[in-house]
Amino acid sequence: KSQALHSIIEKLMSINCPDFDSKHEKINENSEYLENQVGRIKKVHDYLTQNLSKRITIEELSKTFAMNPTTLKTVFKDVYGSSLAAHIKEHRMEKAAELLVHSQLPVNQIAQEVGYESQSKFSSVFKDFYKLSPMEYKKRHGSL
Repeated sequence: KSQALHSIIEKLMSINCPDFDSKHEKINENSEYLENQVGRIKKVHDYLTQNLSKRITIEELSKTFAMNPTTLKTVFKDVYGSSLAAHIKEHRMEKAAELLVHSQLPVNQIAQEVGYESQSKFSSVFKDFYKLSPMEYKKRHGSL
C-alpha cells in the first residue's frame, strides 16, 4: 500500500527516488535493522513528500513515528542513499521546478509551497541545485 502511494507521488511529482525494493532487499540481506524500522522510514518519507510546504524537524518526526532521532537519520540514509535533509531538498527542488514551468504562481508563492519562508533563501538553494535562478529556469523551460 505504501509503495503504491510512493509510486503515485513520484509520478505526480516527476521525481525518481532510489528504488525502494532493491534498497530494501540489500538492507534485508545484511541488516541489523528490524523490518518495522524500515517500514517506519518509508512512512516518514511518504509523510515528508506529502508535506513539502511544512518545515518538519527530526524531533517532530522522531515523536510522530516513535523512533530515536539518530536511528531515524541512520536508517533513512541507508534506505534512500542520502541524508533526510538532502533527500527532501531534492524533492522540494523538483517540485519547485515543476511549479515554475507548469504554473503561473509567483516565485515567492512557489517558495512557500516547497517549504521556504524566505524567497531569497529559496532562490539561493534553487540556484545551487539547478545552476539557474528560478526565473532563468522558468524562461529556459518555456513557461512565460
